[in-house]
Amino acid sequence: MELIIYKHVLFASFVVMYIFGVFPFLTLIPTKEEYKSYNIARKVFGAAMIIWASYIAFQWCFNFRIYDVLLASTMNLSSYYLNGMLLELAFSSLLNGYNPVSKRVKNIIIETIIFNAVIFSNYFFVPSSRQSVAIIVIAVAFVIRITFLSIHFVKTYRRALKKGDNYYSDNVDVFVKWMPKSAFLVILLGFCGSVLSFASITAIAIYMFFGLVLFIYIFISFHNYMINIVRMKEVMQIDQLAPTNENTPKFAAEERLNDTKMDKLITQWIATKGFVKKGLTIEELAVELDSNRTYISAYINSTYDLSFREWIAHKRIEYSKELLCETTNKELRLNEIANLVGYSSTAFNAVFVKLTKMTPSKWRSTNWQN
Repeated sequence: MELIIYKHVLFASFVVMYIFGVFPFLTLIPTKEEYKSYNIARKVFGAAMIIWASYIAFQWCFNFRIYDVLLASTMNLSSYYLNGMLLELAFSSLLNGYNPVSKRVKNIIIETIIFNAVIFSNYFFVPSSRQSVAIIVIAVAFVIRITFLSIHFVKTYRRALKKGDNYYSDNVDVFVKWMPKSAFLVILLGFCGSVLSFASITAIAIYMFFGLVLFIYIFISFHNYMINIVRMKEVMQIDQLAPTNENTPKFAAEERLNDTKMDKLITQWIATKGFVKKGLTIEELAVELDSNRTYISAYINSTYDLSFREWIAHKRIEYSKELLCETTNKELRLNEIANLVGYSSTAFNAVFVKLTKMTPSKWRSTNWQN
């Protein structure tokens, strides 16, 4: 019975993974420049799924797990190693925009060849009494490599969010939050795979089932990400915006002279409640103030010690407090106030709680002007 379940899970995994793999190569997406990085990333993802499906199909056909656990474990580690690097490349490419993926792919191929040479040499040439120890050492090396890939992805993800915070008034995390979740779960899957190298077929079947569910989630998220490509492309193409705090670069002399003028322009813009425009970007603010987004971003970062998104959030919440407390707005519902300050009701509540440590309704009841 255990063997039948194991075989069925392997077969289902192979079929689903193969479909996910060929889908990016058979379906067309717009040929516009802004979709270029996404198209590259989805094909890298597709290649990873096809490779993974091939490994699964091989084990399904020949039942290595039944009569040669070491070979099955060797093949699993080989698959995890290659696919871990390909998936990290796919996710990072989405966040980086167009970058020299071909060079990364070459490095991945070379690294995979070296890893496979080591791991299969252990299987074919190392005495059987030492093979188990060697495979454990190789598994540890695999975990270390995946850890470094994880660190690289986290840094890339944080850079993308930082750029987004200096471009959009909205939190771009809603566009890409599936990526760290997916990356974390893939890493966990890889770690578990290395630990389960010599587990029973029942444990492997359960592991494969949860892996299948995970990749269904990643595939759907990856596909749906296309609707946010244009917005994320704006973030990825943004000028080298000045970072916040101590890393903020010094302006040129003529730009410093413009600070007083910018103070007045920003004050006037705030007075007209320009910050309540939904989906506001720093590009739009730059056009309105007849400046450029790099200078305005650096100005906001250095003057207010906040990113553009954080600065807009503070202005909106300050304005919402006025609306919540004014007697003339007593009949205004919270969702109406959210709309007036440029947020959806859900986003308004989340941002308000983050900045005030209480809900809008509680703040209103506490600070109501009798």
